[in-house]
Amino acid sequence: PDSPRRGEYLSKVEVEDLVRNSAGTAAVKAWLQSVGATVTRETPAGEYLVAEAPISTWESALSARFQVFQHRRDRVTTVRCLNYTLEAGLEEHVEGVLRTVHLPFRPLSIPSTAFDEALSLTTPAKLLEFYKVKSQPTHPDVRQSVYEARTATSDSRWSAEDLLRFQSEYSLPRVRVAEDYGCSMDNSACTNDADSCQEPNLDIQYMTAVSQNSQTVWYDSHNDFSGWLLQVLTDSDPPLVHSISYGIPELDAQSGFKALVPNTLAKSFNTEAKKLGARGITIVVSSGDDGAPGAFARENGVDACYYNPSFPATSPYVTAVGGTMGVESGGPEITCSSTSNGLITSGGGYSTLYEMPDYQRDAAAAYAETSQGQKVSSGFSSGRGIPDLSMAAHNYMIFVGGARAVVSGTSASAPIFAAMLSLVNAQLANQGKAPVGFVNPTLYKAAAAGDGSNPFNDITTGDNLCTAGQPTVNPPQCCQQGFYAAPGWDPATGLGSWNHEIGRHLFKTKDGAYPPPWSWWEVALIVIGSSAAFVALVWILGRCLCGCDRATRRQRLARFGIINSGSTQFGLFLLGVAWIAFGIITAPKGECAYSATWNWTNSAAVAGGACLILWAVLRGIRAVVLK
Repeated sequence: PDSPRRGEYLSKVEVEDLVRNSAGTAAVKAWLQSVGATVTRETPAGEYLVAEAPISTWESALSARFQVFQHRRDRVTTVRCLNYTLEAGLEEHVEGVLRTVHLPFRPLSIPSTAFDEALSLTTPAKLLEFYKVKSQPTHPDVRQSVYEARTATSDSRWSAEDLLRFQSEYSLPRVRVAEDYGCSMDNSACTNDADSCQEPNLDIQYMTAVSQNSQTVWYDSHNDFSGWLLQVLTDSDPPLVHSISYGIPELDAQSGFKALVPNTLAKSFNTEAKKLGARGITIVVSSGDDGAPGAFARENGVDACYYNPSFPATSPYVTAVGGTMGVESGGPEITCSSTSNGLITSGGGYSTLYEMPDYQRDAAAAYAETSQGQKVSSGFSSGRGIPDLSMAAHNYMIFVGGARAVVSGTSASAPIFAAMLSLVNAQLANQGKAPVGFVNPTLYKAAAAGDGSNPFNDITTGDNLCTAGQPTVNPPQCCQQGFYAAPGWDPATGLGSWNHEIGRHLFKTKDGAYPPPWSWWEVALIVIGSSAAFVALVWILGRCLCGCDRATRRQRLARFGIINSGSTQFGLFLLGVAWIAFGIITAPKGECAYSATWNWTNSAAVAGGACLILWAVLRGIRAVVLK
């Protein structure tokens, strides 16, 4: 964190040059062609190839037997194989073949409760006040994103209409999702199937509520993350901060706790996270809603109790965010736990996939010395520990299908912290500085400081021994496996929750005036004002030049090319074109169209420009007729 080269990130091209293996890419493409497969997509550096072929072709090429697997709960099917073999000579070039041995994990729904005005709710105003977010800087180059997985049984959907209702409810700026990779906006789907929209709506509504001026991008793809990686890798200008609200248990409780996440996927994700970090891009991941035991324990009961953290939160190159409760009622914060009526339990634990990173060793060692840390079973505290920090995860009020709903989850904790990093990025960009990038080393160093620069509210109460659930309706599964909150870092709430006013200074930001984005009425006033000013200028010029009758005044003005020559009409025409261009250029770009794409700012600019052009045309026609 103290390096003088901090912020000297690599460009996309420089990273691609570092990892490019042209000979390997060529060899794999030649092999694919030889077996009868068609390459349909290739990343710029050639590190990923997407190919299509009949199942019989893949069985022959990979010496594999593909079978139809059925999910025991949802009865949906998918085609996978148990193992495969690469042709001799390819192993040195190929890390692995995705979507072969990895069975899609079907996530459980996030817990919710019926809206009740008597409930203590987490709202945008409470979040901003509690975490001390005091300003909303803006910069056109600062973007943020939300990622949700597309599962085997349903697509993740979000609603632009619900977003507008939410913003109206809490008097927030009317911002929209700038790009929708996956075309997942579907207002009617959120009305007909609220469950498919709860988590996406939660993410989008609160990310835009916390960082109100940053452009927000939506991604969804297959739940092995391959689609997301391909999109981000090929994007010449990806968002600076990515929030992922999806995870897979590292271990499969239904197969004797063998690895559920293939080594290929684990290594590939880690590699891409490092490459994005080298470009100054931040990845924030929710740590899960089922405590230390994980989602299998919620679904299968006591037989699935184990230490089972969530991937990709366990990657040492992402920032994992757990959950607290207390913000909704004014504090103090404690570990969010279903046994404290929190509906969900903060996910946490130690990875079986990744070793503990150096930046975390001292904090983890300190936890091991506490009385709470000594309760951990031997052999389950050596890997990468999560979460890194925690944020509010209880009783978020959202809109789904036009109705109010109350949901809980670290699916909210991750995007609100990611949004706060976007605020820091905007401040840095306005000062001509690089973005925050990979933040974990900075966070752990600051937490260990004793000079007042520690930006964390330490959480020392609670545990994560139980899964999500409601005690009286759908009781949680409580296990012996789990962790207790303690002073400093712990595998229940990490370093604690974020104090933004202190934390933003870790990245050398400065106070200053940051201009807010133009609202629709400000743009309308500018359009009307500039048009009126132009007309007034002509009129005043005429009055100043002429103290005479109208005919003489027009004759004299013609000497300046204002009348008769058509320059008045031409000037009005150009002004109108300029405003229309402004409205179109500032409109969000993306492959999907939805109702919130064209906002009031764009509409006002285009409407004003059209009026000016119409005025110019009518004046020209009138001049011709008079002649």
